[in-house]
Amino acid sequence: HHAYTNHKDQDPDGFAGEPFLLFNDYPPSSPKRAFYHSYQALYMVAVLAGYWLSSVFDFPQVWTLRDSGATKVGMNFDNNPWIESRTKYAVTLRILYHICNLVIPLYNNFSWTTIGHINVMGIA
Repeated sequence: HHAYTNHKDQDPDGFAGEPFLLFNDYPPSSPKRAFYHSYQALYMVAVLAGYWLSSVFDFPQVWTLRDSGATKVGMNFDNNPWIESRTKYAVTLRILYHICNLVIPLYNNFSWTTIGHINVMGIA
């Protein structure tokens, strides 16, 4: 769904996991690379679980409809009336998402198993 997937200059999602995960193809001599990046396939699921939680509960980003990563690569959506007119839909859908995927499952069975299932669903 990106025109420039994992391109360090044009894909805002490419920086989402840094410094723990590298999605960009930095050269081997890059200072962004560390010894643990060779093993990121082993710990990626745990980091992505945390990323899912941070994106689901990022209400300011939903309210403004401005991806914080997009500003890092120079994208600017200020003063766009069409985007601003969609805020009510974005907030409504996010509330519905929380009800369907968090509130109802936890209401029906508040357990570590349910929390684990919710986390796995978020990773997927």
